[in-house]
Amino acid sequence: MFVDIGDKSWGVRACQRFFGGIRPERTLHVGDQFLSAGSNDFKARLACTTAWIASPAETCTLLDELELFLGGDKSSASSVMLKSTATEARLCY
Repeated sequence: MFVDIGDKSWGVRACQRFFGGIRPERTLHVGDQFLSAGSNDFKARLACTTAWIASPAETCTLLDELELFLGGDKSSASSVMLKSTATEARLCY
């Protein structure tokens, strides 16, 4: 989790460094902003791949698909950084 400072690329890069130098190609940002104008999530694309979601339920589906893709191994998910809210976490579990 990071403080929303207006340019998510800074926050994503800081998290990448903090969590042991995770490379951009091993990072996924999940964002809910779809427009380039005024969107702080749009800038995250400068630091890593971004998955655009439309709802908390879609975030849960994405997390389920990532777990399947990674073979169900929770330790593999350590290289995947995800933006989520407390609401999304409650809906997933």
